[in-house]
Amino acid sequence: MTYFKLRSFCPSCRSEGFKPLLDVPYSDPDLIGYLRRYYCSQGHPNFSRLDGERYRLMECNRCCLVFQDRVPNDEFLMELYEEWIDPRTIFGSEKDNAARQFRAMRLIWRLIRRLKKPSKSIEVLDIGMGWGDWLFAVRGFGCRVHGLELSPARIKYGKSHGIEMLGWNELSGRTFDIINCDQVLEHVEDPRGALEAMAAASPPGASSE
Repeated sequence: MTYFKLRSFCPSCRSEGFKPLLDVPYSDPDLIGYLRRYYCSQGHPNFSRLDGERYRLMECNRCCLVFQDRVPNDEFLMELYEEWIDPRTIFGSEKDNAARQFRAMRLIWRLIRRLKKPSKSIEVLDIGMGWGDWLFAVRGFGCRVHGLELSPARIKYGKSHGIEMLGWNELSGRTFDIINCDQVLEHVEDPRGALEAMAAASPPGASSE
């Protein structure tokens, strides 16, 4: 059984023409050594998922993007974020958390000022919201907050804290004044499709970060 699916086109320009740059098994000592150092310090990885699989990098003949042509399927992706990475390891010390929160609040304030409208009327969407820290900061300014997540645990957590949780298919026909998408696109199978969905949900004058 494979836990990967094959990309048939470039995730940037969607060209079907690309060439291999690197092709090694996940059992390669350097590669598996790196993965063990990275994931074993964060959670509970199951490296048997990689048995018989290969790590392959391709270069698009049209736009020269370098990308993996084999990416985790939905089941494996869920396992990565629910088990391989323990949520408790994501956050550092209280000092680190406070600094991160302060930077987020400064950014949010700049975005609100740019919109020149009452904060209580501002609709905000955070794509890949995690445990909602960024949205909690946004809500502190009085904005209306919405989150998009794949993780069931994080979806449940968001709902329990009054955040309206949405799926990609629920963005159609809706617009948001601010869309935040931080360290997400590199993890999705079709980043261009994700950007197109965000653009469609952004009215003229909206802010995206």
